[in-house]
Amino acid sequence: MVSAVFGIFAFLDVPFVYMSNRLFRTQHPQPVLAGGPDSGLDPTMSKVLLLCTVAFLVVTIMSIVKRYRLERLRFEVDELRLKIENQSAELQSIPARDQI
Repeated sequence: MVSAVFGIFAFLDVPFVYMSNRLFRTQHPQPVLAGGPDSGLDPTMSKVLLLCTVAFLVVTIMSIVKRYRLERLRFEVDELRLKIENQSAELQSIPARDQI
């Protein structure tokens, strides 16, 4: 219950935190992204931000692909294990020749 109340408070607090540097012009710097005509990143920093964003995206996609391959292999192993268990059960149910 405490976490639910905290979650509601945090959700309602997000717009206030976002707008605080626009509303209270004391020691807060101008917003860097979407802050108006005088704000913005230095061109060098915008290149670095773009590079880091692309690198993060590539690493995320690679980890998703690896995870997909792992799950596919795990599924194949389970299928083979089930197939082997079924074959061994069939072999045990077949009577031996000397019993006939």
